[in-house]
Amino acid sequence: TQAEEGALMLLDNRSGELYLRASCSRYSEDVRNLRVKVTDSLMGRVLKSGRPILLDRSDLSKIRTSLLVTAIIAVPLIVGGHAIGVLSAYSLQPGRHFREHDVHLLSP
Repeated sequence: TQAEEGALMLLDNRSGELYLRASCSRYSEDVRNLRVKVTDSLMGRVLKSGRPILLDRSDLSKIRTSLLVTAIIAVPLIVGGHAIGVLSAYSLQPGRHFREHDVHLLSP
């Protein structure tokens, strides 16, 4: 996808949260214990819907994010018909957009 950063978040069924399992980011050390609620997060929306999302700069200005990125792609990880996590990639390049081709690259 030519993304500069990415993350793998898995569902903790007991807490109902997504936790960071792996990342490639300049903030990797800072977020190694990251946990987000499925009910109020972008990655949670991907998990619950079972559908990928592609966001660019114009979409990102409409949502609250602490990431300094220009584009996000996130795909659900489906095993046995159930979403178990989310794989996401982030671009820092101005004008970068993810496409449907990138969804196919990231989808298992």
